Amino acid sequence: MDKQESYLNCTLLGGVEKTQGRDGIGYYVAVYPEDQAIDRDLLFYESTFMSGTAVAIKFNDRNSKEAYEEIEKITFSNARARIALELFDIGKSYKQDIYIKESEQKESDIKDEDIQIKILKALLNIRKKDANKFKFKRLDVNGFCNILGISIEKYHFNASFLEEEGFIKESLIDQLGIANGGIYITSKGIKYLSGIYSEKLIRKNTHINENDIYFDVAISFAGAQRDLAEDLANKVQDAGFKVFLDSFYTEHLWGKDLVVFFDDIYRKKSKYCVIFVSSEYCDRMWTNHERKSAQARALEEKGKEYILPIKVNDSELQGMQPTIGYLSIKDNNIDQISKILVSKLKQKDSTMNNEQQLKEDSKIVNKEYISNLKNKGQLRWTNIERIEELKQKEYEIYFEVDEENKIRYRLENKSKQILMYKTEK
Repeated sequence: MDKQESYLNCTLLGGVEKTQGRDGIGYYVAVYPEDQAIDRDLLFYESTFMSGTAVAIKFNDRNSKEAYEEIEKITFSNARARIALELFDIGKSYKQDIYIKESEQKESDIKDEDIQIKILKALLNIRKKDANKFKFKRLDVNGFCNILGISIEKYHFNASFLEEEGFIKESLIDQLGIANGGIYITSKGIKYLSGIYSEKLIRKNTHINENDIYFDVAISFAGAQRDLAEDLANKVQDAGFKVFLDSFYTEHLWGKDLVVFFDDIYRKKSKYCVIFVSSEYCDRMWTNHERKSAQARALEEKGKEYILPIKVNDSELQGMQPTIGYLSIKDNNIDQISKILVSKLKQKDSTMNNEQQLKEDSKIVNKEYISNLKNKGQLRWTNIERIEELKQKEYEIYFEVDEENKIRYRLENKSKQILMYKTEK
């Protein structure tokens, strides 16, 4: 290993790669999650090969030290850009072969609009992974252009357009700017990017499964609370989460059957629904429609929280039990509420990922073996891989045999919330 660096929560390890008899030089970068053992969990492997002819033409010396420095720079740049763009599959290898001068490399025919979306997506990922310092970070321009197969000039043209539209801004550091990737995405850019994806995901006659979730949170409110709702939505969206607020999607609402559209949003397309509870909210036709859709979803969640009420005054929401926890504008300002909501959304993402991992890790349990354990009163961990990892996720697992002689295991997270999965007979 010749070089190591950290980038966006990843560790990059680089070194000279053997070319196995090929005429040229090679370099590799292995990318791992930060703070994890090197012998496992490889994210991806980036490598570059430069032919002897290309080296000789560019550097006039097949053993040039500058050639090795150049290929190292290219490989690290590609790896950084691939991380920012999230253009990799776990464990996969990506290779670039350079046989001729860079000036003669063929440019891809990717459209300007797609380049702009790639820039915004990369900057959004950078902002999510370093929310406190994203205004001082850089997008690796050379790697970005290499992976997309575009020229520096084409990148500069599209980045300048995004800046003029207010979707990106140049870094707060004087030496950084569009030319060297010193740019960051603005809240306006996040809204624009969300709008592009929502147009693809939320439309009439969509082919997406009706159970698919798109928004992290949908906000329901009466007109009198619009300022509060927009302030909350902007703060949560600035934290990198997808928020539905009607004013964010004016062009998408135009011409749609809003009864169907809003039911889809508040009943199917969001992980949570925030409701600003007020006297105005209780009296309005549209807010009551949104409330009914949200409550229908809450019923389907079977006790898991879905509606997150924020009380503007002492009004009571029809159909909502008084035992449901709520936040109050009287006790919390919007800045405080936004921080609480962001924390809850992060916890939701973590829980959903853990549940999916647990499902993937589970194995069918030997019924006879578990029955014997039950008879002996010795139900315990067995026949599940990666037990230590599950323990680290703070899950407790208990095996049981129910009344129908089906084996099941009970999973409890650190909050003692119970998740249940059953095997077949």
